[in-house]
Parts: sequence; structure tokens; C-alpha cells
Amino acid sequence: MYNIGGDPWFLDIARGIYRHIHSRNSIKFQDRDMEGACFWTTKPDEGQINSISTGLLCELSIRLALADRGGEKMQERHPHLSKLQSFLGHGQPSNDDYMRTAHCTLGWILRCRYRPRDGVVLDGIRLKKNEACDWTFSYTTGVVIGAAALMYLATQEDKYMILACHMGHRAMRNKAWVEEDKGGILTEHGSYGHGRHDPAKNNDAVGFKSVLLRELCTLYEVIRKTNAGSNIKEAERTANLIRTFVNLNFASQQQRNTNGNGQYGPWWNGPFEMPTSHSQMAALDVMAAVHLVNRM
Repeated sequence: MYNIGGDPWFLDIARGIYRHIHSRNSIKFQDRDMEGACFWTTKPDEGQINSISTGLLCELSIRLALADRGGEKMQERHPHLSKLQSFLGHGQPSNDDYMRTAHCTLGWILRCRYRPRDGVVLDGIRLKKNEACDWTFSYTTGVVIGAAALMYLATQEDKYMILACHMGHRAMRNKAWVEEDKGGILTEHGSYGHGRHDPAKNNDAVGFKSVLLRELCTLYEVIRKTNAGSNIKEAERTANLIRTFVNLNFASQQQRNTNGNGQYGPWWNGPFEMPTSHSQMAALDVMAAVHLVNRM
């Protein structure tokens, strides 16, 4: 919201969240240092660290670092400081602090929860049970695609763009998420799919795939803004594939997953059964995505 409208109130909220989450501890899992990992919750007895919370902290940190370089916008203060900011204090981390957090969090994911061959990010680690959870949800990989793209934007290091493009290509061809035999539509059938789940339950898993689509668009936007395709051949191919992928998924929504009254169901490849709050929010991501890729 800050990037769209420039209202510093949203930036204050984001900074407050960063300060709330960013506290250090020291833990190991099977003799491996877990530095950079983020707990699932802030409960005192929380025993799970996972890649989605860590990836989100990584993305938040990079976005704050990029906003810190934004010049005059950063000098503004919202007239009414948020309760969250007041509660958490006013100490302002530096740009270097944000980037250290970003490097550290992404480093843990790539070191401990990334499967390079498949370009997927694995779920998390249950410390108390001494076990790794190797589930592969689309949104977990999606957030890291976006974080890697933003890391390229912040550092201009090609390795991050190459990583994001590799993961993006693999994600759009992941047979567990994409029905290639039915037009290349993103359904993530195993997490929340037609014939397996009840649409009326309104589960948040409906939106897993929309996070992936949103973060693919983060990658697309970075490629276009930086003209990365001019010197990284993978970048131009990836941007073109993302545009095609988004347009296909938007068309599927219009043809198979709506009642024609602005309501959309959870099954992106149809049939339309019923709308829910989660399916509507997921559809909004598709609308935003198709707008982005067709204007840049």
C-alpha cells in the first residue's frame, strides 16, 4: 500500500512489524545452525520454524531497505502514529540492518529448505520433534521467488535474478500445482482442489496459488523495471512466460470459474460452484496480475 499511494502510515506499520519480529536467538537442528530462520508464531513455547514466515520476513526487510532509499517520501511522518508503532518503540533500524536480515533469512532458506533441482522451497522444521516437514506448497516457493527478485533489485547481483528465474520456470511447470494437460492452469489440486475439498469450508488454502501468481508478478515487474532481460537471457524468457501464464489463468477465471456477476469460486480451472471470501481474494490477485503484465 505504501508503494501504491505513498502514505507513510503503512510504512510505519511495516517498520513496527519488522521490529516486533526481528529478535535473535540461537538454535540448531541436527547439528545445523538455524540462523536466519523465523518462528511460525511469537508464542514463548513455539517449536516450529518455517520457510513461509522466514520468506515473508526476507521480503519485508528488502522492501523496507528499498523504501529507505526512496528520498523525500521517507522524510514524511504520518500525523497519527499507529498503536503498533507506539507499543513497539521508535528505534529506527538502518538500511544495512534491513539488508543483513534479508541476506540472513534468504541464506537459511537456501541452506536448509531449498531443493535446487526442482526449484522448490520445503515447508519447515519442528524443533521439538526433531523432524523436517518437506511439504511443498506453492505459496512457500512463491514468496522466495519474489524475495530473490527484490534482492536483485536491491543489490544488482545477477545470481539473485538467475535464482528467481529458475524457480519461476519450475513453478509454472510444477505438475503438482499446474494442470499442463488442461491448458497450463494453476490449481494446486492437492492443497485445495475440485473433487477433493468442499468449497463451502472457505479454507485459506484457496489462496496459496494466488500468492505464487502475485510473486511471479513481482519478478515480472523487477525484470521490466531493471531491463534485466537485456543482459540476463533467462530474465526475458521468464518475463514472457509469466505474461502468458497470467493471461491463461485470467482467461480460465472468466470462462470457467465465475457466475458472471463478479463472483469467483476456488477452482481456477472450473467448474464454478460458489464464491467465498477466500476465493474472491484469490481472484483479486489474478485481476491485479493481468493488469500488471499487460501494461508493462
